[in-house]
Amino acid sequence: MTTAPIHPDTSAINAQPRTRSCGVAAGEQRLHPLLQATVQTLEQANLRWCLLREPTNPEAPTGDVDLLIHPADRPAVCEVLKGLGFVRLPAWGYGSAGFFLGYHPGTDHWIWLHLVFELAFGPYYRVKTGAEEGCLARREQNEALAELAPDDAFWVLLLHCLLDKRKIASRHRAGLRELVTQARADSPLATFTGEICPSGWSPASMIAAAKRQEWTRLERLAPSLVGTALRQAPIATHQRLALAGLQRTSQMLNILRPMMWRRYFGQRRWRVVP
Repeated sequence: MTTAPIHPDTSAINAQPRTRSCGVAAGEQRLHPLLQATVQTLEQANLRWCLLREPTNPEAPTGDVDLLIHPADRPAVCEVLKGLGFVRLPAWGYGSAGFFLGYHPGTDHWIWLHLVFELAFGPYYRVKTGAEEGCLARREQNEALAELAPDDAFWVLLLHCLLDKRKIASRHRAGLRELVTQARADSPLATFTGEICPSGWSPASMIAAAKRQEWTRLERLAPSLVGTALRQAPIATHQRLALAGLQRTSQMLNILRPMMWRRYFGQRRWRVVP
């Protein structure tokens, strides 16, 4: 079971209703000042990024703001965020993802960024799609925000629901209903999904089920989808688990080292032996 990091209380500013599930209508887009500065700086630096999902209340986000970042741009993006006052936090159990927390004094509000460098799903994000570069190449601009193309957004959201959460939450159903009208059964992410579908299912039948709002039927696919994906890449899965364990051990040592140093040298009594 993955362990989520402790989020700050971002409920001080009441959320407002969203105009769209996966984008903000033209002319109505308003972002929190720190979020606005972040996306503007990323664009000015010519870095490759896009939103994975629209944040809850973009004017004052009350949860994670999920950004897909090109892996080659990772160091530059991290430097940009540090320059804007964000602090990086541990992301144990979240694969290659990164978490950054920033505070905006003017609005007394915290912004929590979840950076995703690879489109991976499932337990410990072990089901890798390899679709991140293509998704970034197909991204669409919605005023200040770069967003996934509708077909990509549909499959990313559906895979997130089924492989990560094992359920399709009510807040995501409206987005899937809207996006499914532009979903394709032959796109890159649809092809990936088709390779892990159980017998009797295909990307086309999943699209049809979403159009009919058969959420329970789709939810029943989750265990089979995850199991098939993991069986198809057992070596990569074991490598990821081993690396995650080493990374967590290293991070824990970095946290404990100062305390151990103070305890050892602060309490030890040294004496000179004649």
